[in-house]
Amino acid sequence: MKPRCHAHSRRTKKPCKNYPMHGKKVCRPHGGLTPLGPAHGAFKHGRYSKFLPARFLARYEEALADEGLVELRDEIAILDLRLTVLVQKIGTSKSREVFEELVDLFEQRRKLAESERKRLVEMQQLMTLEQGNALLAAVLDSCRRHVTDRKALGAIGADLARLVANTVGNAAQ
Repeated sequence: MKPRCHAHSRRTKKPCKNYPMHGKKVCRPHGGLTPLGPAHGAFKHGRYSKFLPARFLARYEEALADEGLVELRDEIAILDLRLTVLVQKIGTSKSREVFEELVDLFEQRRKLAESERKRLVEMQQLMTLEQGNALLAAVLDSCRRHVTDRKALGAIGADLARLVANTVGNAAQ
């Protein structure tokens, strides 16, 4: 049995009885002729699109696997893909439009790459939990070796315990 159109009537709420367009899930009256992906008038960059042409899939996956693209790598990969496609279109009848879009995309990519660079720099300025624990253990070890007064050692330990408790409490909020 051939599948039927996935749309429903607004008036009766019953499923449409027409057959879908070839390669689509809906019939012609329910949008079967609507173009997909870049052919659609509202298509901008494709980042959240379900449509990615098969000829671009390998390039997209290659960009995602690139170690140089980290947190913003999805966005940068899509921009790289779009830039590649536009560069291939240079020399067509719409070269001026293509060039203007290229300039726009290069600026977007520059901003994303700069944001990612800043994020990576900030990540290097942060201390991991393991590094914090190692630092605290080293401070405690130094105190035990150099502080002979048991009362002072107890006070230092209590202060460090309060500091850790406050830090962990603030991080949880």
